Amino acid sequence: MSIDELSRSWEEIQEEYEEFRNSRYDRTVLDCAARLAAEPGGTSAYVWTLGLVLMARYVAWVPGEGVVPQVAALKANDTALRDRACDHESHPYSGHAERDDADLAQLLPELADETVEWRMDQPRDQWRCPHNVAGFARIAMDIIDPGSVEDVPPRLPVDAVDTLAALLHGYPKPWTDVEEEITSHARGLSYA
Repeated sequence: MSIDELSRSWEEIQEEYEEFRNSRYDRTVLDCAARLAAEPGGTSAYVWTLGLVLMARYVAWVPGEGVVPQVAALKANDTALRDRACDHESHPYSGHAERDDADLAQLLPELADETVEWRMDQPRDQWRCPHNVAGFARIAMDIIDPGSVEDVPPRLPVDAVDTLAALLHGYPKPWTDVEEEITSHARGLSYA
């Protein structure tokens, strides 16, 4: 598959992450994780790492059996790239917020194709920098297991987003204890 096709399939999983044990999604995640595991420090590691960032919400939700352990490739990716030499003063992952996840699917084909006009503030080489790729690996790990890594912008766990959105929009589920729901997620975010 081309990077355009891959990014579209990963974007679908990102948008439809609430699928329950979708075998097609599982195969896509496992393929991406296997490619990253094969070369965690390779030149195409940024592709597979950003793919796993896009699909991390699904992995954090209810993937099929055996999917989560295979995503351990992210840890190997972080280990392989984190300490490599780098001249950049900053990296895009450090300012990456949850709302920016949606842009990654469109960014990935542009990042891979040198002939496409680059529209981001940071140059391509900064996005492909080993430190940045390792940072995005940690972001994916944090989405899957909130608070498990350091040095990434904190975000709410996947299950909290829907519950809190329902509270804020005035339609909590009937059994929801509003005070407990807000304080428990606030505690979790402060720990992260």
